Amino acid sequence: MVREGWAVAYRQYSTDYVPDETRARNAAVGIWASTFDMPWDWRRGLRQSEADPQSPHLQRLMQMAKGGYSCSPRKTCGAIGSCEEAIWYLNNCGWGGKLDRDSDGVPCESMC
Repeated sequence: MVREGWAVAYRQYSTDYVPDETRARNAAVGIWASTFDMPWDWRRGLRQSEADPQSPHLQRLMQMAKGGYSCSPRKTCGAIGSCEEAIWYLNNCGWGGKLDRDSDGVPCESMC
């Protein structure tokens, strides 16, 4: 999740994920594409802004949680259960383009 930009590295506990967070922040992906409060600040009540339920980033997080999709581990078309899931991987995972072999924007063509 840190690598994809949907979580932050908790340096208090480990620095293992700091390089992933830095890459996500520099690429402005996931939560780094917008402004947000760091979790530890939010819990202490140091909130810069309240979450906008219409935010595309919040909606994407909710979709991920609802669908149970994750960019890890990588999947092939044979391991994907639906066209909707294949499209999600194509649009949200760095490796998703591998599902669209002819680069026409349609992943897993036998399914979609």
